[in-house]
Amino acid sequence: MSDEAAFLNAILANPTDNSPRLVYADWLNDRGDPLADAKATYLRDTAFLMTARARQAKRLWRRLHEAAKGLPSDWLAVVSRVTIENCARDFQIRCPKQWEELTLLCPVSLTPEAPWG
Repeated sequence: MSDEAAFLNAILANPTDNSPRLVYADWLNDRGDPLADAKATYLRDTAFLMTARARQAKRLWRRLHEAAKGLPSDWLAVVSRVTIENCARDFQIRCPKQWEELTLLCPVSLTPEAPWG
């Protein structure tokens, strides 16, 4: 298993714990490429958002949504804590609006062959 897969598995194992996100962000910064730096910033903003005051939170939500446009969607599906939009009325089940509260419908295996599950 790659280092990155190990970080992503740690995040999946406990999505409400910001510690794996912050350690992963440091590791990404050490890689020194623009995509890794963008991911690291996204992870730190996400962690900070969970403790931010309302005024700061609104600005951070906008920044996270904008940053997400330039990041791989399969990566975001693992690390994002941004609320799920348009998840209210057209479902037969209650939508929790939080990624970490969704139930997996199939097993996820993070390997180099299938890096995002």
